[in-house]
Amino acid sequence: MSTRHSLSVCYIAKNESDNLARSIASIASVADEIIVADTGSCDGTQDLARSLGARLIDIQWTDDFSQARNASLEAASGDWVLCLDGDERFETGQNKTLRRLIRPGGGGGGDAYTVCLVSRLAGDQTGQVYEHLYPRLFRNRPSYRFRGRVHEQIGPSIMQAGGKIKPSGLRIDHTGYTLQGDARLAKSRRNLTLLLLDENDNPHDGLIQYHLGETYSVLSDNVRAVLAYENAIRSGELSMNHMSFAHQNLAAAENKLGNHREAEEHARQAIRIDRTAGPAYLILASALIRLGSYDEAVRAADRHLKVKPGAHAAVRFRPDPAKAWFLKGEALLRGKRVDEALESAEKSVHAAPGLAAGYRLRARVHIATGEALRAEADWKKALSIDPRDPTTWQALLTLQTRSGTPAALLSTADRAVAATGHPSLFEIQASLRLQSGDQTGAIQSFESALRGSSDPARIHRLLAGLHHRNGHAERARYHFDQINQIVSSTVIPSHEHQKTP
Repeated sequence: MSTRHSLSVCYIAKNESDNLARSIASIASVADEIIVADTGSCDGTQDLARSLGARLIDIQWTDDFSQARNASLEAASGDWVLCLDGDERFETGQNKTLRRLIRPGGGGGGDAYTVCLVSRLAGDQTGQVYEHLYPRLFRNRPSYRFRGRVHEQIGPSIMQAGGKIKPSGLRIDHTGYTLQGDARLAKSRRNLTLLLLDENDNPHDGLIQYHLGETYSVLSDNVRAVLAYENAIRSGELSMNHMSFAHQNLAAAENKLGNHREAEEHARQAIRIDRTAGPAYLILASALIRLGSYDEAVRAADRHLKVKPGAHAAVRFRPDPAKAWFLKGEALLRGKRVDEALESAEKSVHAAPGLAAGYRLRARVHIATGEALRAEADWKKALSIDPRDPTTWQALLTLQTRSGTPAALLSTADRAVAATGHPSLFEIQASLRLQSGDQTGAIQSFESALRGSSDPARIHRLLAGLHHRNGHAERARYHFDQINQIVSSTVIPSHEHQKTP
């Protein structure tokens, strides 16, 4: 009998030249062959894969991740397969465990093994760590194939073929969820297209609805996210783990829509299903703060700090102490418990010194205690981390108005509009320019504010007045005309007021 089984490591890749070398380096010493199925890279990924010793296969992208995955499996010659992506790395120190699991006549006794995929999140979930158990290591059998255009799964085919799936203890670091800005949105739009195709084929599939909810949330379409999560819950097809997360994520979407009572209800339901659902306590605390239930919010944040994720849950989040301390501090500050709020703010900063939220909270506590210099230092620290937040700039300018010189205030406003381009900051800049006698500059600032203002009629009115005082009759008339157009477009026609008899 052979003393070892061979291992094929299978990738699918597109434009992964920034990540692939690190990923392959993490697994090369234990792999007998590495296969990269490329779906149309144009950044040198193919040449890089060959230079790293991988066998490259070019496949046509058909809007189907399972098809691409299965093409890589068809090319694999090993006894076992480990599936990876270019933005994933096999954690160090696991080679012996991996070899033991696939050893002939011994190992772990499974036909497939779950691997813990560790993902750090971005966007409004920055600071949270998401862990998901997937079957990624499995015997190379023709009946074991992936299903689903996106969020593809191999587990169902393994179980259908009678295979045994066991835990491995292996871990993979995943960086794909740390994407920000346009890259994150583009990935989510691509996923949405594929999920809608899957939904068309399987309109009542609960897991497809769950993933639609996740995707709509990333795209800030919270109305559709709520509908998708409600469909997922009604399907009756979710595991208890996914059911808890569906209620939790539904609560987050309701919170963003301002439906805080509904958010509270679903967060509590998530907790009833799974007492270890850590993020649900944070969402509950946030909803309770908005509902004015500050003592209850403090208790919810405290519960998050004590909860331990379920060891065998397929989906779990690590605790996020920085956010819990932030929410606790927010509730304490609003509840006028200022000394305790400062302690919580300090702990939030200590837990995550690279996040701006804790510094913003501490600045507001310092404002409440009259410590303006400390508040200013914290506002500036927050801006050094997140310079694009307009509310922090507004707070800093408000604080500096009390003691700063006009020149210093204008300098801050100039930096604020350069960093954010926010209409409200252009308005502040315009007002400061007027105070300094720079009417031309003020006009430019007001015109910039128009591009995103929620009240353009008011800005047009200010500009009309400025041009009128400066004798620019045509320009003033233009802005008065714009005001008239805005007013006329918002007036309800008289016949719409009439009730049908």
